[in-house]
Amino acid sequence: MEKFRQAWRRIGSLLALLCWALAAVPAGAEPVVVVAEDFRLQEIGRQVEFLEDPERTLSFTEVLGPAYQDRFSPSPRDRLHMGLSRSAWWFRVALHNPDNSPRELILALSNASLGHIRLFEPLPGNRWREREAGTRTPRVQADMPVPSYWFRLQLPPAQTEVYYLRIE
Repeated sequence: MEKFRQAWRRIGSLLALLCWALAAVPAGAEPVVVVAEDFRLQEIGRQVEFLEDPERTLSFTEVLGPAYQDRFSPSPRDRLHMGLSRSAWWFRVALHNPDNSPRELILALSNASLGHIRLFEPLPGNRWREREAGTRTPRVQADMPVPSYWFRLQLPPAQTEVYYLRIE
């Protein structure tokens, strides 16, 4: 249990979402972040689910499969802190745009010392776009030149999209 607590404390502020107004769906529902009209910054840790990959061997295809989808655990905190770990961590977050127009938002990972970040973004036709960032990748600054890692996301109108992150 102590190892688990330490893991939550060390990485730092992992996920914050800067977007057009975020609000959570009522308790008891699947964790979904609802992207509304008003602009504001909000921690989304409690709407994120995570999966530890201690051997760092799981592929994205495996994580998408039924054997691993049920193994994701809900986050108990507003800010995720997974700690110093040799594990790879998978994160899953569902974003819902209730409006009839697309929304651009920014997924901000505020710990500038993350080694390897892979974002998997859904595309039409059951395809995925992968983007990388981190101190151990050629593109250290992700999509924008800031001291943390920011990924621009395009959320289609009237849809819920599920995004995955893999962090080592």
